[in-house]
Amino acid sequence: AAEMLKPHGGCPAPNAPAWGWGLVAREAHRGHEDAGEGSVAMRSIMYAGQAVTSSDRVAIELLSYAKSLATHGTVDVVSIPIVGATGADSCDLLVGSGIAIAVGPAADPLADVVGADLAIDDLRERQARLVGPGFGAA
Repeated sequence: AAEMLKPHGGCPAPNAPAWGWGLVAREAHRGHEDAGEGSVAMRSIMYAGQAVTSSDRVAIELLSYAKSLATHGTVDVVSIPIVGATGADSCDLLVGSGIAIAVGPAADPLADVVGADLAIDDLRERQARLVGPGFGAA
């Protein structure tokens, strides 16, 4: 399962927090808003026994898209920006039906996530295509 987490440069957090698995979208955004210019609220995204750190907004959009994919019984590979040990990085994740993702507090609650807005736009566009006309809408 670890091969599903494909970092572009190096995957952080070998000492991943021990929360349970599952989609926890309500908890992902409770009490965590953007902190202002340059710094944003951060979340750890648990996936395949490892954790990556990204912005709160990226984590929320990732969970929303994963939920839509699960509802439609399909999967997709997405790239999200992360904060690695050496700074800005990205990570490819297989998300969707039958794939568990959990989101929790990050060790460093505030940081700069390069590419967060582009990733959020991409996740929203993918979700819009998934739930658009002719795709399961009754």
